[in-house]
Amino acid sequence: MAIPNRSETLKRTLPIDVSLFVAGLFIGMFIGMQSCQAETWFQFESGIGATYGEKSDGRWYNGGLPNSTGTTAPSIRLGLQFNALEPDGWVPGVKLHLTYNWLGNYNWTALAAEDQDAGHTYGYNPSTRHCNNNNCGSERVFHTTGWTQDIALTVEPYWNIGNGWHVGMEVGPVVYISKMDSSATNLTESRFGAAGAVENFHHRQSPALGAMAGVSLGKGPLSLRYDYTYTPYHSSGNYVPPAMNGYHRLTLNYVW
Repeated sequence: MAIPNRSETLKRTLPIDVSLFVAGLFIGMFIGMQSCQAETWFQFESGIGATYGEKSDGRWYNGGLPNSTGTTAPSIRLGLQFNALEPDGWVPGVKLHLTYNWLGNYNWTALAAEDQDAGHTYGYNPSTRHCNNNNCGSERVFHTTGWTQDIALTVEPYWNIGNGWHVGMEVGPVVYISKMDSSATNLTESRFGAAGAVENFHHRQSPALGAMAGVSLGKGPLSLRYDYTYTPYHSSGNYVPPAMNGYHRLTLNYVW
């Protein structure tokens, strides 16, 4: 497993509270409902759908060993849409979006072996998805839970294609937060401790910069959106990485 072999845990506090942003959106929606009907330059938007997270073999699970590591989860999108420019023929219109996005949570259980040693004489090999020389070394059961959410500011060029239909492409930066907790239980006595000993890992990252890109197809206030959110991380020292590299998402959306 590509994780620190230290018993220390990393706990980072959040300098911002994303829940305040979500609460502000709901309050703003409630206060602005009437004015929004008259002012068409901005609208409220909401969406619901599902995400598919990208995971990496060797990070909190081993793909070739028994595991239950589902990566699909419900997702929501809430925010504001600013109608900056109307399309003119093949010249696209422009919409701006400021949204809060819940990208889902996960709950995993996985049997995991030691990483392969430098000589590849034992340990789990992600390339072959087997343990070298049928020797996995010390094995532990990992129970891992976590979630990711973000705030996105995106621009969407779009085109009207007739009969109320429109297509668009959306791209922009996101500020995301990932939370992850994992506990590793020894199956036998090993260098990690006695049989049954538990080592805990915690990832609570400060807000980090990512990116989102997607496409949309809609008619009137309804749209179907696909987007991908890239949530990179940089490993250093005792840094404990989250489980996901990024998220594919499909949502059904409505603006008013």
